[in-house]
Amino acid sequence: MHAPENHRDQPFAWGPLTRGIVSLVIAFYLAVVLLGPLANPIGSEALTIPLSRAASPVHQTLYLGHGYRFFGPDPGPGHLLAYRIETTAGELIEGQFPDRGQHWPRLLYHRWFMLSETVYDHFAFTPTPEAFQESLQEVQREMDVARSEGAPREVVEQLELRQWNMRRDYDLSSRRFDVLIRGIAGYLMQKHDGQTIQLFCLERLIPLPVDVRAGSELNDPRYLSVPQEIAEFTRSELFSEESQ
Repeated sequence: MHAPENHRDQPFAWGPLTRGIVSLVIAFYLAVVLLGPLANPIGSEALTIPLSRAASPVHQTLYLGHGYRFFGPDPGPGHLLAYRIETTAGELIEGQFPDRGQHWPRLLYHRWFMLSETVYDHFAFTPTPEAFQESLQEVQREMDVARSEGAPREVVEQLELRQWNMRRDYDLSSRRFDVLIRGIAGYLMQKHDGQTIQLFCLERLIPLPVDVRAGSELNDPRYLSVPQEIAEFTRSELFSEESQ
């Protein structure tokens, strides 16, 4: 009888070409996973943000575009989107999302939670048209002073670039918010056969450790803010193109 061959002497199952391809795929996958937290919410205009945009189809397909810094070390308050709908039958329907009673399993609840957080971010951090114009005028005043005092051209160019970036960011944020809030309102109107809809943002604070030790519940209404109305639509405003 022949002695069994030493396992270390057996040839590797994959050839060099296969190993190389698999290594490249694994390296690409790890790079895509890392791009999510590197580009969101803080990213580099010269590197991580352009790379993240290029990898966006993979992020969307594999659900990898996560910014884990959102959850630590201090996640901050949560936000809800409440709605009030008057139906065609004259009934008044009120609700909110995310809603643990409706949105389950947990992954679905998380998706609605991320949607409400996105709406709040756009609502809270996009200035009003009046505030935006005031900011533009402030930069314009700085530019005028720099030119009148004979400042180097680079200084003026930096102020011009800041003004251009402000216009770009404001326009992009405003359009995103409009598309997002109209999409949500349209979905809810169709679901409940509504004629009018009002949307509100609410902020839920996280209780302090001392409050939790004292018996406070996470859903205590004391930690919920007063609703802030963010939009109101009629059915014709949302579905005018379809009705024509």
